[in-house]
Amino acid sequence: MMAPARALAALLLLGACGDDSASAPDAGAGGDGAASTTVTIVSYVGLVQANVLYFAWRDGDGPWSYLAGAGGVYTLEVTSGRYGVAWVCYSPSDGELISSWEVTVTEAPTGPIGCHDPDAPRHTVSGTVSGLQAGETAILHFGPTLPWPVTGTAAPYSVEALQGTWDVAFLRTDFFMTDLFAVERDFGVRADTTLNFSVTSGVPLESHTVAVMNGATASESLSVLSSYVLRRGGEVGFDSVTPAFVTVPAASRLANEVHGVTASVTDLVARTWREFTLFASDPADPTFTLPLPFMATHSVASSPPVVLRATFPDDPADVYELSAAQDDPFPIRLLAYVSSGRLPPGSTHTYDLPDLSAVPGWDPSWNLEPGVTTRVSAGRLSSNRGVAGIVKRYAWRDAVPAADLDGLTIASAGHRTELVP
Repeated sequence: MMAPARALAALLLLGACGDDSASAPDAGAGGDGAASTTVTIVSYVGLVQANVLYFAWRDGDGPWSYLAGAGGVYTLEVTSGRYGVAWVCYSPSDGELISSWEVTVTEAPTGPIGCHDPDAPRHTVSGTVSGLQAGETAILHFGPTLPWPVTGTAAPYSVEALQGTWDVAFLRTDFFMTDLFAVERDFGVRADTTLNFSVTSGVPLESHTVAVMNGATASESLSVLSSYVLRRGGEVGFDSVTPAFVTVPAASRLANEVHGVTASVTDLVARTWREFTLFASDPADPTFTLPLPFMATHSVASSPPVVLRATFPDDPADVYELSAAQDDPFPIRLLAYVSSGRLPPGSTHTYDLPDLSAVPGWDPSWNLEPGVTTRVSAGRLSSNRGVAGIVKRYAWRDAVPAADLDGLTIASAGHRTELVP
């Protein structure tokens, strides 16, 4: 989903089966004489091609195995036509994020994956923001560094920014509407440095409206969010009042930068969401058709080790999504994507988190903790670029080029709940 979720300790690798718990037949799964297809996975830590903290994979329904990378390159020999990959990321602020996806070779013959870089060098960037009035706030974006708010006339700021060359964005907002935008192109952060901003350097943002079909019911609320993906600077979020959204005027855009626009409806009581996202250099005044609702049931297959299970109805989709998160004894978030082509036929699909305690390199502390409240969600995603488009959007993280997103649409719907394994 676009309403972006921003969470080291476990690996969500989902087994997949039909409503009779049978697996789809493999064309080999490592069997003798099976034709082999080479799949290359390239990983990024921050913006640098490098090995991730932990990587595992499997061929079809075969066992999961640890695989060492070579400078961020993982080479898989797939004999079944289907494969799964999983990797572990770490963030000091959010704990561990463990991602996985299982797809067919046809859907994703290659793929990028990525993690934020918790050890990337940082330097202090300081300065002032002049021209703000009462009730106004400046938001500064230094690459993948978290947005930095500044308030007050001639207000000083100091940010620990990631080392690199960034397109640094300046926004003015009252938290209802972002109305000004400025960007300092190719600003180098190689040592402690200064950068001053002034409201007078900003250009007014343009206002647009999205029309929403199959929109909010009586129990749902609608919101429209927009963002701007810079060439060198990550994704910048804008405030707006639904159904309006704002965009950067053409004179201030580069050809390979895009906007993201999301219309989303949520039911806080039922804990469901439905949304549609478009990435485009100029989204104009679009019309979005939101997807139908999607529900799943969640349970605990075994404990300990904790094995989570979700059961979905078969539904037109490119990818099904499952996530789980715990905050005790430390933050951990598990996020898995499984393509519909990877699943066997059936009116329902059941996904289990397998026991990986025998996989080399596995640490028992990476398991979910029994007896701890666990937030879980399940969703359905479809894209005009199929599985490959979804994988690129959600797996690449900091390294995804803005130009690769231009024209991409993703529709998603799902349900959140809690359980205690």
